[in-house]
Amino acid sequence: MRSCAVKMPLIATIAVECVFWAEDDGWKGVCESLDLLVRGRDFEESKKSMDTVLKTYVQSLFREHRKIA
Repeated sequence: MRSCAVKMPLIATIAVECVFWAEDDGWKGVCESLDLLVRGRDFEESKKSMDTVLKTYVQSLFREHRKIA
């Protein structure tokens, strides 16, 4: 029997606590454990921005790990 490998991207979901609040000029969100801050016109925009920032942050960690390894 011949074995084969399958290489494919997977999306790993992890829970990260973020806090969002309204201010006069829109909504802000912070992820204190990773020192990330976002702003948006409304809650949905702020939440979407946090999602993007978190993905970018995690991707940068993987890139740095590859450089070191």
